[in-house]
Amino acid sequence: MYLISLKNAVLSILAINVVFTSSLTTATLINFPQAALAEDSCPLIDNRPNPPIQSALLYIAETKNYKLLICSDYSGNPAFYIGNAKNGSGSITLPLQSYRNNQFVAVNGNTPYTLSQNLLLVTRGRKTITRERIIRWQRVQEDA
Repeated sequence: MYLISLKNAVLSILAINVVFTSSLTTATLINFPQAALAEDSCPLIDNRPNPPIQSALLYIAETKNYKLLICSDYSGNPAFYIGNAKNGSGSITLPLQSYRNNQFVAVNGNTPYTLSQNLLLVTRGRKTITRERIIRWQRVQEDA
């Protein structure tokens, strides 16, 4: 899967698991191997010219149907949302658009994914796609 983020725009192209994020001054390539996604781990971040570094797992959350991860960027700040369906039907990895007070928002097109200590909420326009209570919330590492 290619996920390309240029400021707030996110494009998805199915095929290879790679995320490319770009700002005005830096570009970061993140590789998501299939095995890593299956094991609920965080992505490698391309740190050119240095070797890639492992993104750190900051939070783990679970609902009845999903296991959710919040992973860091190279500075240790929350940067990625990973959602895995427990039934194996799919997963999604998105850059975080915002985070504040243990509330994280990632956006895929016009679909925001909002994760807090109490709730996973996925909406599209005014329609609620998923609304599930958090049954497990674990802070794995301190934010930077």
